[in-house]
Amino acid sequence: MIDRSLAQDEFNMNRQIGAQISGKTHNKQLEYYLGMFNGNNRNESANGDTRHMYIARLSWSNPGGYGKGIGEQEADVAWSEKPLYHVSAAISFDDASDLEFTLRDGNRVSSDDVDRTHLVGEYGFKYKGFSSNAEVYWSKAHDIGGKDIANSGFFVQGGYFIIPHRFEVAGRYSYVDYDEQLKDDALQEVALGLNWYFERHHNNKLQFNYVNVDERIPGADVNDKFYRMQYQIAF
Repeated sequence: MIDRSLAQDEFNMNRQIGAQISGKTHNKQLEYYLGMFNGNNRNESANGDTRHMYIARLSWSNPGGYGKGIGEQEADVAWSEKPLYHVSAAISFDDASDLEFTLRDGNRVSSDDVDRTHLVGEYGFKYKGFSSNAEVYWSKAHDIGGKDIANSGFFVQGGYFIIPHRFEVAGRYSYVDYDEQLKDDALQEVALGLNWYFERHHNNKLQFNYVNVDERIPGADVNDKFYRMQYQIAF
């Protein structure tokens, strides 16, 4: 797909300045990450305090590893002769998160000093032109107006090469439940993708996406449709 899912955008923590260690063991089956970051938004180099964001991530994959970076290449353009898979989980804690949102009662809340916890679980699978991946998210902002506010979401995506190495059809469903955080009750997305690969890799391809986004508001629904086309060449 051309763009990330709505759920990925909602729970994304952006790039931040920090330090991270990572590695692979057990014939590249076990992959681990540990990191500490300044906790600010991207493009902010100064920290200004001693509070940070901490992350930990573990991933288990097939012998020899899932491939070039988990999550970097979703489609099975190489037409894998053996099943490739990974199951991963991550947790983060940010003790100075920036938040701004509207509660269901209409009150606006904005703070740059909120403790926030994220949990993520995901899987990926590839085999003979078929690919599937999914992620589930949960996030809690602690002590907002005297209570904790949580939201959750997920996406599931799949694709198959009708013409091996060349033409792929893909689809995705994404959902975000804002719980009590927003007066917008939920967001859901349905997307269809058509991808043509000029070579047997991701560096030269043409993509088309149709995306339908439904925003559920108490008493009404807002529906938007998007059409996107992208040609990608990388070298």
